[in-house]
Amino acid sequence: MTDIPLISHRISHQTRSTDGNPKQTLQIYILRPNTTQSVIDFQFLSMIDFQGNFSETITEIMEDMLTYHDIHHPNLTYLIEETKQYVINEARANINTLANDLQVTLTIKDYNPNATSRLDVDLIITDLEGTNRPPTTEEENDMCIVCFGNYSQHNNLCTLTCGHSFHFACIDQWLRRNISCPICR
Repeated sequence: MTDIPLISHRISHQTRSTDGNPKQTLQIYILRPNTTQSVIDFQFLSMIDFQGNFSETITEIMEDMLTYHDIHHPNLTYLIEETKQYVINEARANINTLANDLQVTLTIKDYNPNATSRLDVDLIITDLEGTNRPPTTEEENDMCIVCFGNYSQHNNLCTLTCGHSFHFACIDQWLRRNISCPICR
């Protein structure tokens, strides 16, 4: 039995005629059905250089992004090489591809249940930053359940999607260790 996470993928493309400068777009979707994170979506432009080769810059960025998103390393190399070959084959098969818009889509379905706890935290923290605010007059004497201090002691608090509020610094540290609300859990 192997401990390599199960990953499936599909590469597809669309071409559209264009009147101006043709764009080559690589769009990557990472679907994670075992986590609260539904879709990770990022795009790259200009995949093919002037000599008809796949851009080494995009190769490096793909490797960094897929590594950050915890795609298992042997699969990562395979996915990048297969995507590069797919793009080059499309460019060679359709000479007008470089005169048309070309959008290649790599869809990865990753069933690794341990892959994204860090990424889920990153998304939650990013969402929290948008709720960062001073306490209202009514909240000043309420207590942060993480540090047990009043909200008036620190000038910023935030609210999780469940509706519970905490000092921003406290819940930020809490969520980096535990990916659940300290009250709801």
